[in-house]
Amino acid sequence: MQSADLIVKDVLKAYKLYKGDCIAVSFDLQIEAEVLGCELHWVDDCPPSVVTHPLEDYENACKLDALECYDKCVGKWFVMSPGCDLPYDTKIENLQAAASIVLDEYSREAALSITAAEGDSFDDIIIPDYAGS
Repeated sequence: MQSADLIVKDVLKAYKLYKGDCIAVSFDLQIEAEVLGCELHWVDDCPPSVVTHPLEDYENACKLDALECYDKCVGKWFVMSPGCDLPYDTKIENLQAAASIVLDEYSREAALSITAAEGDSFDDIIIPDYAGS
């Protein structure tokens, strides 16, 4: 991201190759997702797709995220929906965990008792040097 000429060249190449509806210059969801440990699915005629989620195996994390959304939005025409951000092969247990927060008062109360495990950190994540510096 240091050479304006290379950025323009690559963006135009991607636009011609993928025939996208828009041009994103300095945003790369795939790099961000990969840094967080997600897997990518590569095909010849499209940009790579993010096929996993960094929290996909953590039912409690899904509950806590859903609880946070619920607490901020309850009473405001709240609709919880994964939209287009739902990773391929998302575990049904994670969806059920999030849905239980919205649908069941007991689940909301139980989720309040969930605490983050000691020692959880992102210290083990190695961020690649994509700039090559």
